[in-house]
Amino acid sequence: MPGEHITYDLQLILAAPGVGVFWPVYPTISLDFRFFISPLVYAWDEDIHIAKKTTYNNYMQSGLYMEPALEVSFSPIRYLTLSAYGSWRYITGPRGDTVITFNSDTSVFSNEAGAAYSAFDAGIIFKFTLPNSSRPGQRKGDKY
Repeated sequence: MPGEHITYDLQLILAAPGVGVFWPVYPTISLDFRFFISPLVYAWDEDIHIAKKTTYNNYMQSGLYMEPALEVSFSPIRYLTLSAYGSWRYITGPRGDTVITFNSDTSVFSNEAGAAYSAFDAGIIFKFTLPNSSRPGQRKGDKY
């Protein structure tokens, strides 16, 4: 049967503190490492089975969120920076209730919902610094 049979939508709210280390390896090369971790994961999803006329709503919390990230930057001239970026986002363990709606009947199943998420993100960034722009804390006459 052609067409759409299932739709799925997942929403996540994460509150995560992070730490970072910036290392100017060479005058034109730098490394920027960041790491975020938190047990404050809130998620909800809606899973609609169109042919069965059934909707599953899951409301989940807790779990573990981690995200290490690394950016390597190369600045051949003062106003241009080329960066390569990579991060891995990992979420596991949120649990909660499932609400199933079939036609107009609704059933609630306690602590039956769960979610996990893992994704790698990578990119290349070209940064241009506008001439005569000041950075926070920069004084007139400073080189950079």
